[in-house]
Amino acid sequence: MRKNVKVVVLDVRAVPVMDATGRVNLESAVERLREAGIFVVLGGLLRQPREVIERAGRENRPGRLALCDSYQEAITLGLRHLAEIERPQAGAPAGVEPDSSAPISPDADASL
Repeated sequence: MRKNVKVVVLDVRAVPVMDATGRVNLESAVERLREAGIFVVLGGLLRQPREVIERAGRENRPGRLALCDSYQEAITLGLRHLAEIERPQAGAPAGVEPDSSAPISPDADASL
């Protein structure tokens, strides 16, 4: 895995249904990414797979994992998170402009 990856958006629009095996495999992949410090966003999540994930007891984890009904919303959320974590800290080198993107709202459409 590349060391500079900070955000991964998984396009799940083509996943109409998910069984327990699919959920376990998805959770395993997400956990490996999270262990590497990567923020994961599932985009285009349809009703049935979302219900399977929610029934598994997953909850909102801002900055860790987000579920988005819309793929475009997932891309936007991923970009906002990336801008937030790459924003220069106090004492950054001269000439480095802070990103003007709004910080991620804890109320964003994320529920896993």
